[in-house]
Parts: sequence; C-alpha cells; structure tokens
Amino acid sequence: MKTVTETANELKKRGKRVQILYIVFVEVFVIALIVALFRKFIPAVAIVIANLIFYYAYLLKERKACSDAIVDATVTYGVCGPLSDVRCLGSGSLSAEEFDSFKMLPIHVTNKSLLSENGFEGKRGSLLLKGWEASLHYPVPGAKGKDMYRFISGTLLTAQRKNSAAGDWLILKKDYLNYLAEEEFVSQNKYFPASCSIGDLSENYSVYGKEEGAAFPDELARIARKAVKQAEKIAAVRFSADSSQVWIGGSFYTLRTRLRFLPDAEWYTNNLLAERDAVWTMFREWGAVK
Repeated sequence: MKTVTETANELKKRGKRVQILYIVFVEVFVIALIVALFRKFIPAVAIVIANLIFYYAYLLKERKACSDAIVDATVTYGVCGPLSDVRCLGSGSLSAEEFDSFKMLPIHVTNKSLLSENGFEGKRGSLLLKGWEASLHYPVPGAKGKDMYRFISGTLLTAQRKNSAAGDWLILKKDYLNYLAEEEFVSQNKYFPASCSIGDLSENYSVYGKEEGAAFPDELARIARKAVKQAEKIAAVRFSADSSQVWIGGSFYTLRTRLRFLPDAEWYTNNLLAERDAVWTMFREWGAVK
C-alpha cells in the first residue's frame, strides 16, 4: 500500500491537472466569443459544441473521479488508519436487504429506501471490520393501517469474529426511534425486554434479548456501557453469535472538498469519526468474550 505522502502527492498532481483543464475549458468559451464578434457564427457555435462535448464526456467525469479518490484516501488513512488490508467499497455497497438482515433497526425495504456511501472494510486483529455512511427511512404504524415514514442518517460499523459466542442481544437508545415503530420492530423480530444490572446503561437504553425474562450478561453490559459513555451518539448496538453492529446517529467520517483545495498528507490522516475508537474498543472486547 502506498504511503499517505505518496498518495497525497499523486492526488495533488491529478487535482492540479483538472484545475488546468477547467481553465482551458473557460478560455475556449472566451475564444468562441471572440470568434463570434468577428461574425464567424458557425465556427463559434462549433467551438462551443466541441467544448461542451469535452466537458460532459471527459472533464466532468474526471472531476468526479478525482473527488472520489480524495474521499477514498480520507477513508483509508483517516477513519481506517489503525486497520490493515483496507479496501474502499464505495457507494451503494450496502443494500437495504443486508441492512435489514442485521435486525438492529427498522427499515422500509425497497430499492430506494437506503443510501449508503463511502463503504470500507479492513482487519484489526482477528476481527473483520466494515463501515458505511448511510441514510434510510423506516415505517411508523399510522391510523387506518397506513404507515408513515421517518428518516434517519448516520454511520454503521460492523464486526465479524471467527469464533462464536452465545446470545443475541439488542440495545436501543431510548427515544431515538418512534416508540410505535420500536414496539413493532422488536415484536416482529421476536425480541423481548431483558433485565440489565448496570443501572446507568438501562437508564438511557432499552435492552432486548431473544428469550423472555433473559438477563443481559454483566460482561457485555460493562463493555456496552463503556462505549456509550464515551460515544453518546451511539443509537443502537447488536451482539449476535459471530457478528456485532453499531449505529451512530448523525455522525460521519468523510468530508468532500472542492478541487480548489488540494489536501496535504496530514489532512488525510485526520479521523473525523469521533466515536470510532470507542466502538472499535467495544468490538475488540466483545470479540474476546467466550
């Protein structure tokens, strides 16, 4: 993998090339105007048409590709800085069906119900970690059997472990979801309220298990409590046999910039997701639970 300095230098060169092409693009319009002033209208129109073809067929695509490459570098060296074998998954790499399979939050499953961007995956120790910035809408039971919909956005982080552990648990931040939607979601997915001995966790979060009257294990409760204390935007956590998911409401890890600003190496190493370390520590400690 290239160093952050090498990547930053390459992207600066690529960005400056796009900047120069934009200057040429504008200058060609000036030339067309000058030609038109000499009453050479047909050549002037031909120059304008050729310039627009160049813009839409090449320059616009190259600008987007350069902007996407800058975002990928931000992901690779920023939020994914502590990971190995990092791979950017891009936009649209998480489907509504896959999100629904996590059974962590309700979602209206259609082709357009979830927008995922800037996905990534990487390894940390024995864990496979993934993440996406996502926006989705979920159904809220309404009058006369007609659903209404609410919109939420944030960051989804997931972890996959090699060995399995017992239990299937869901932790939801109180009042994050519409209460009717939460009741229907936990009922449909056969979750039941679970007791929790950690008072300051159960005070702000509802804990659910797959068995009636189940008690949330103290070890997992301590792990979750530490994470939510350090990262208050955590809205949902799920622990299953071999995977865990966390939804961080209203928090993101990328920032698009205009090509007038070409970042240096230090800029790419900034981690914009304040909750990252708390969540990844929780994943690591969960991965060690037998």
